[in-house]
Amino acid sequence: MQLDQAIKELIYTNDCVTIPNFGSFISNKFPSFYSKEESKFYPPSRRITFNSKIQNNDGLVANYISEKSKISFKKSLELIHSEV
Repeated sequence: MQLDQAIKELIYTNDCVTIPNFGSFISNKFPSFYSKEESKFYPPSRRITFNSKIQNNDGLVANYISEKSKISFKKSLELIHSEV
């Protein structure tokens, strides 16, 4: 499994996906709203931001890659570090 695919899949179910020694992708949720000026309803949405200061490994990505690829946690960390 590629790192980019893991991030893409994890960001749908998690508010923060941290790549060790790289940074974190953070999902911010916004509620639906009505614009009187435009006479339009806008659905709920999410915006993805990146924070390079959050780099500590929480194990989420490594565990996910380990389970999906059926490899050890250590091997998945090595794959992540090689891509970073």
